[in-house]
Amino acid sequence: MSEDIITLRVVDICGPHCVGVEDGVSLFGQMLSIFQSGGKVCLDFADVLTITSSFLNASVGKLFGQFKHDDLKKRITWKNLDENDAQLLELVIRNAKEHFAKSEDSRRVEDNID
Repeated sequence: MSEDIITLRVVDICGPHCVGVEDGVSLFGQMLSIFQSGGKVCLDFADVLTITSSFLNASVGKLFGQFKHDDLKKRITWKNLDENDAQLLELVIRNAKEHFAKSEDSRRVEDNID
């Protein structure tokens, strides 16, 4: 596994307002590619003005469907998040872990109800 940490400047990928699912999916794709090649990622949120849970669900939260939490803890870090955005990210991570921990059948039933 590569020990290099690749820093992704979120503002360069998604702009200063990270609110849309599309931007989250774009960031997810870049992280997924790095993780699949054995790399590590540092998300740098410098100069990002707005972050929504939709964006974080589509980018970071979605990773929990692909990788185990313990693996992600070792392979992803972030910096330059203010306290409110850091709390939002922690909430998204907690919800993603719970969601992907459920059995596939339970998720299908839940998705049909929503």
